[in-house]
Amino acid sequence: MADNILTYILELQDKISPKLKAINITNDTMLEYHLHIDPTTLTDEEWAEKLAQLADIRKKENGGK
Repeated sequence: MADNILTYILELQDKISPKLKAINITNDTMLEYHLHIDPTTLTDEEWAEKLAQLADIRKKENGGK
C-alpha cells in the first residue's frame, strides 16, 4: 500500500510542483496549513498518506477536478 501511495504522491508532485515552486509553497507547508500537523513528526509513509489525503480533500473541494 505504501508503494502505491508513494507512487501517487510522486506523480502528483510532478504535476503540481512547478506551480507550487512559482509561489514558494512546499508540500510541508500545505500539510501544516490545511491539516494543522507538523510534517517533521511523521514517518515517510505517514507523510505520503497525509499528502494523499490532502490531495483528495482539495480535489473534492474543487468539484472533483
